[in-house]
Amino acid sequence: MRIRIAVDANFVRPAPHTRDCGVFEFTMCEIFQHIGWVRKVAVFFGALAILVLVGPFGTYSDLVLTQRLSFWTVTLSGVGLFMHVGMRAAMTAKITAGISQYLQIAIGSALAAIPGASVVVFVDNVFRGLRAEDAFVFIAIQVSVIGLVIGLVEYVDWHPHESPIETSGIAAVEPDSEHQVRLMDHLSPANRGDFISLSMQDHYVKVITSNGAELVLLRFADALDEVSGVDGLRLHRSHWAVRRHIQRSERKRGRQQAILSDGRVLPISATYADAVEQSLR
Repeated sequence: MRIRIAVDANFVRPAPHTRDCGVFEFTMCEIFQHIGWVRKVAVFFGALAILVLVGPFGTYSDLVLTQRLSFWTVTLSGVGLFMHVGMRAAMTAKITAGISQYLQIAIGSALAAIPGASVVVFVDNVFRGLRAEDAFVFIAIQVSVIGLVIGLVEYVDWHPHESPIETSGIAAVEPDSEHQVRLMDHLSPANRGDFISLSMQDHYVKVITSNGAELVLLRFADALDEVSGVDGLRLHRSHWAVRRHIQRSERKRGRQQAILSDGRVLPISATYADAVEQSLR
């Protein structure tokens, strides 16, 4: 069973197997619906085990095992909540759409550092009676760095990716072709239209068509397979676009990017840059 989440003009619309988020709930839905629970739980308990056993920041000498377990469970839960909100906000915001996922995670960890440090100060005061307000800035930096490391483990797909897809010689396919219908079947009827681009977002693929956008619970490799007959280009490990919707490519601030027909900008990684440039000539 595949789950569909429909998105139109920055608002979530009811789709099969999803709840109606409503206009004012869009941000929270975007942040909390797309949670990879398996990896998140594994990262949480892995980090918890290390912190309890190692006892960093003086907790090993100040607290017994059961106290360390309580201390780090509360701290990780509180800081983790803010880290999740901050990183998901950074990865889904329009203003950060054109930058790398690594930088998005770094921005998210920095955003979450202040409320996260507040959690650490509060827990320290409760469990150890420490008044750490004077070291708040230093604690915030530590929280940001640790959050960045955990975020990279949790959100980045470290599996090896396939080599650039050869696109020369691929003919354009009509909308009623078998390949297009395969991916089109995952979309709600209102969003079925001319494909523009695909983008990977955690365990989802964001499908952009001429009629709207929709998040589909599908592996990116499987989505690419379902549009293998379409005249498209792999731009990045996380982005693919239909060639005729790529208006041009340009270099900005040292990074190559593609300008699409709908005005969006997608990054072009070095791996695919030569193939993209050759195909657009």
